[in-house]
Amino acid sequence: MRRSVPLLRSDYFHDPESQQGHTYGLSLWLPYHGSGLGATGPYFFRSCIFPASRVGWDTRKADMDYALLRRMIAEFKRVEPYLLSDYYPLTPYDLDKKSWMACQLDDPERGGGAIQVFRRAECAGGSITIRLRGLDPESTYSLESPDGRPTQSVPGDVLLREGLRITIDGRPGSALLVYQRVNRAK
Repeated sequence: MRRSVPLLRSDYFHDPESQQGHTYGLSLWLPYHGSGLGATGPYFFRSCIFPASRVGWDTRKADMDYALLRRMIAEFKRVEPYLLSDYYPLTPYDLDKKSWMACQLDDPERGGGAIQVFRRAECAGGSITIRLRGLDPESTYSLESPDGRPTQSVPGDVLLREGLRITIDGRPGSALLVYQRVNRAK
């Protein structure tokens, strides 16, 4: 595996849950992997945020929503600095459409990271509490979301011990949060 770079990690990439599963499994072993993406919605696009993401949008389509595509690319750019950082699964591995899937990318040197949360199509509950990992318990973190959720300032020990409650109204739906340490522990 030292010389392996799976740029097309599987030939099955046609549904978002498979992409979530591929990212979950491979990120535990290989920091750099990738696949393609042709879908344009936020849920599918966020399921395809990984180090070697490539888009294959058919720009000849008359109904292509370029504003949405620009927003998705901007989201990717917010997460991109953390894609080769420490990877933490925040939920058990499961491809069932009734389950949540969440993961965290944390860069301790930058004091920041990203959190991806997916509420699948048949998931009954509208919220989940996830406990983050790798944070400094004596620092405070600012959490921002491109979805228009209010920016939160939360102590690291609360994020580690009690967790962060994420509510996603739609099914399927997703949340993306980018966090930054705002004060350093002394």
